[in-house]
Amino acid sequence: MAGPARQVRTFEELYDEILRLPEGLTGEILEDGVLRVMSRPGKRHRRAARGCIEALSDIDANVGGIGWWIELEAEIRVLEERLAVPDLSGWRVERVPDLQLSVCRF
Repeated sequence: MAGPARQVRTFEELYDEILRLPEGLTGEILEDGVLRVMSRPGKRHRRAARGCIEALSDIDANVGGIGWWIELEAEIRVLEERLAVPDLSGWRVERVPDLQLSVCRF
């Protein structure tokens, strides 16, 4: 006989878990009820990301470039029930004039 059905945790419950993670860890919610926890990037990864940021500086509005907001490890909510933390992400300035005050929904 099967046991009772396991209840799927909500996005809010999973996000609360992310907020309680120890320093040095982050989490993503990419499927219903599942929290993926990972450590922060190591030195080689950080150097590669820095190289990408530097290569994109001419277009990055954060550092005087033109056309894009380039962000490192931004929390991005997708479809209200997913949370991704990509290494790099970008938004066209023309679509999001003030990234600091905007909430981007995809």
